Amino acid sequence: MDLNLLKEIVKLGESDTLEFKESTTTIESAIKTLSAYLNATGGRVIIGVRDNGKIIGQHVSDETEKEISRKLLKIEPRTHEIIITYLNWENDKKVIVLEAPEGRQKPYLCEGRAFYRDRKETKQMPKDLYDHLVLKHSALKIAWEDLPAQGNYAINDLDQELIYKLVERGIRANRLTEKLKKESVENLLERFDLLVEGSLKQAAIVLFAKKTFPTYPQSGITMARFLGNDRTYNMLDNKHFYGNIFDIISESENFIARNTAISSHFPPGQMQREDRPQVPVYAMREALVNAVCHTDYSQRDCSIMLQIFNDRLELWNTGALMAPLSIDNLKTAHQSKRRNRHLGELLYKFDYFEGNATGIEKILSECEEGGYPEPVFKEKVGGIDVIFSFPSIESLALASRTKKHLGELMPRQSAILEILKESAKTSAEINDNLGEALTIRAIQRELTKLEQLGLIRRTGEKRSTLWQLK
Repeated sequence: MDLNLLKEIVKLGESDTLEFKESTTTIESAIKTLSAYLNATGGRVIIGVRDNGKIIGQHVSDETEKEISRKLLKIEPRTHEIIITYLNWENDKKVIVLEAPEGRQKPYLCEGRAFYRDRKETKQMPKDLYDHLVLKHSALKIAWEDLPAQGNYAINDLDQELIYKLVERGIRANRLTEKLKKESVENLLERFDLLVEGSLKQAAIVLFAKKTFPTYPQSGITMARFLGNDRTYNMLDNKHFYGNIFDIISESENFIARNTAISSHFPPGQMQREDRPQVPVYAMREALVNAVCHTDYSQRDCSIMLQIFNDRLELWNTGALMAPLSIDNLKTAHQSKRRNRHLGELLYKFDYFEGNATGIEKILSECEEGGYPEPVFKEKVGGIDVIFSFPSIESLALASRTKKHLGELMPRQSAILEILKESAKTSAEINDNLGEALTIRAIQRELTKLEQLGLIRRTGEKRSTLWQLK
């Protein structure tokens, strides 16, 4: 969340999903409200805003942050899904935004009591409502994507042209049969298991709906381009987009193209210019598909976030890794663990990914082959953050030339190129870094070969000769 979005939300005024607090002196009341949101469909408490909607902020110390964390421990069962955001305001003050999703282990208690929201008020939950929640959530859990859609959605609210285009795409990839082209939309939805007792499932909405907001705000993306390397800088461009997951992918790619640079160079011996984007196109597409597939859509107030800085691009989606996956084993061969099994199966059938848990490997492989820095994967505030650092123009050019001669390079020659990425070096320094104790003639032979391929060049003369990437 940023200040622009905060101001838009505050303008809406208090409601059953939004409450204002002037300061953390009323934190006890705020925690009860958060527990009520967990028992419903989620909501926000914004601290540093008066009842009339005037944003005033408050001074926040380390002790303030610790106190909030301590108070949240009063909620049972314990939850790590409440997101705390501190936004800078005037006079060194901050606005504190506490966001609670719909809870997965209802009913939630605060100081041993259950609370619920009655319009703008937080009240102690009556026994009959409490018993209803206990019975409802003790029953066999149904995945969010397979629950009936909310908001009176009908088949006419789906993008039927999109559905047929996706079917055509799946047929071309030999993942769907030719006869599906002649099926009605209703029959297709039935075949794809997107209907429950004749009504649309929630998966159908995030896949195909022409309009998802305001009923499904989690089916959206917040995008921003900052003029600097962190969020304290001004935004050059920003957009909040709500729609089905295919429109989200398309809008994201347009935003990235509009807010990232293209570097160009002429490969040695060629007349045609070669263009290279700051972010590898197919790796970025794979990351976007992963984000829309693995997002935790049960968290109503959390959409995907795309942030572009001067030195990197970050893509975040809500939903921690599914056990037993971890950041450490994510980059190695692993079994597919999908939060949204239904969405994953259909994205496979529509040829948006391979479906065999190779997505991360493909991202890493394209970055390596294209000369891009290896992306970083982090678990962050209940979700997954993928960070693509932007490469230098020189490294992209080198990768292009190296790829051209890939079959001609020996392992030792590739190692020399890696050594020279750091800085120019003498042949003796290169030999030391290789750790092979080659003869002068042997190292010179390797360097000459790389020079002939147009990958490196020499400066200086005789013993003072330095070798550097071309």
